[in-house]
Amino acid sequence: MERSLFEDSLFFEYYVKRGSIPVQLAEAYDATRRFLAATAPFPTLIVHLRATPEVLCARLEAAQEAGERPKELSGEALLAYVTEMNDAYSKWSLAAPSLCDRYAEFDVIEVQENPAR
Repeated sequence: MERSLFEDSLFFEYYVKRGSIPVQLAEAYDATRRFLAATAPFPTLIVHLRATPEVLCARLEAAQEAGERPKELSGEALLAYVTEMNDAYSKWSLAAPSLCDRYAEFDVIEVQENPAR
């Protein structure tokens, strides 16, 4: 899974901050998130793969060019988004080990031209 219920609030907060989601929905979002968190099983393992914003942008842009992802952002706008989300994930990773039985972090540094599938 690319994301989980337990870090979804990073995206909600990002889009509220940008005005894409009305702040008035925060209460409904929090109630829904709390309900789901109380009823969903905790993950047994969370793997956090870290990379620099530049590496992440290169991978996203390559996936967009290959038609594997929709083209939503590019260039400086993509870099700004990825940098902010990277910072949010860095803060989130401090609490992540308490959300599961096992937690692992790995730095992924290089850009792969043709990653094996």
